Amino acid sequence: MLDGYLVQTCQKVSTTQDAYGDHFRSLSNVTLPCRFRDITMVRRGTHEETNDSDAMMWFAPDAEIERGTIILFEEKYYQIERITKARRLGETTVQFLKCDVKFFDTAIS
Repeated sequence: MLDGYLVQTCQKVSTTQDAYGDHFRSLSNVTLPCRFRDITMVRRGTHEETNDSDAMMWFAPDAEIERGTIILFEEKYYQIERITKARRLGETTVQFLKCDVKFFDTAIS
């Protein structure tokens, strides 16, 4: 559904973590079409719980991403915190994936 809007690209970064917690980037990354929006928001739910994100990204419904995936977009690393599978009302087909992402401030070598 959003194919015409997914005009930007990002890279899905594969990393490994050593015993000291350091992240190491693999040499092969997967390029994904996306839509990126830099936005800071705070959601308030029941009992005043908050969940804030640094940006939002949209992907095709078949994009191989999951919570915790590290994304490189315009030389900045982000980690996917939440994925919403968008469906039309009354349908079961996923139209696109909407993701809340946070800056990934851990160094990646």
